[in-house]
Amino acid sequence: MRIKKVLGFMFFTSIFAGCGLLPKDTNKEIVVTMPKIDENKIVKIKYLGAGGVIIKRGEDSVMSSPFFSNFSIPELAFPIKCRKKIVDKYYKELKDDTVSGIIVGHSHYDHLIDLPYIHEKYHKDCKIYGSTTTKNLLLSERKYKIDESLIVDVSTKMAEKDKIGEWIWIKENKIRIMAIKSSHSPHFAGLKFYSGMLEKPMNKEPSLASDWVEGQTIAYIIDFMEDEKPVYRIYYQDAASSFPFGIFPKIDNKNIDTAILCVGGYSEAENYPQYILNEIKPESVMIIH
Repeated sequence: MRIKKVLGFMFFTSIFAGCGLLPKDTNKEIVVTMPKIDENKIVKIKYLGAGGVIIKRGEDSVMSSPFFSNFSIPELAFPIKCRKKIVDKYYKELKDDTVSGIIVGHSHYDHLIDLPYIHEKYHKDCKIYGSTTTKNLLLSERKYKIDESLIVDVSTKMAEKDKIGEWIWIKENKIRIMAIKSSHSPHFAGLKFYSGMLEKPMNKEPSLASDWVEGQTIAYIIDFMEDEKPVYRIYYQDAASSFPFGIFPKIDNKNIDTAILCVGGYSEAENYPQYILNEIKPESVMIIH
């Protein structure tokens, strides 16, 4: 990659400078011509602080479910809702108008409760991709009603350990995703909270933390495309998993450039993230919640 070459050049230049290999006459001007970098070809990943990322290449970007309304453990015993003032305070500075789609890995409140408001205010025309449970929870939200046509259930298109999934286009010829069947580690001492699936919308608005059930946890492959070929591939996972969940058969000859993995609960999942890393062999890794 060009950026690696640039960094490598800078590194060795600094070493040589420290070893005194540059001319003794330091008054002489030294001109170094650096290669030009096309900003539109650089992939930028912006962590949103508590949950979610925005992944951008040029004018094409995808976001994973954002979360800002942090709650204390005692607060989780009572009804909770999106904290709009906090969302606006931080998301206004972080938002990106080029977001073409929003992916959701699972449906716990700390991944989904802020999404209806953020979608309504900032990304009203974006499609949301997630599980059947994700779709039904979003359809249960009454205040910030999301059109059902904008919520894509990817459950029937998932890849598994021995099965290739289906590509879904987020932006035609620019961004595509493949969902991968994954799992969610226990939260503490082998206990997992808020499990379950929602097969149809609720008769009431979700208000308790326990209403936001996990559903099927999903990992994603995200491809940025150029001339009908993937030029940058990301593996995204927002929950620590256990073997064989989260892995998939070889799709093509494109490697994983960056893996975005969840650090929360990793000690509760056996051999995580080693088994994922051994399988996908990414060039770089980013750790998030």
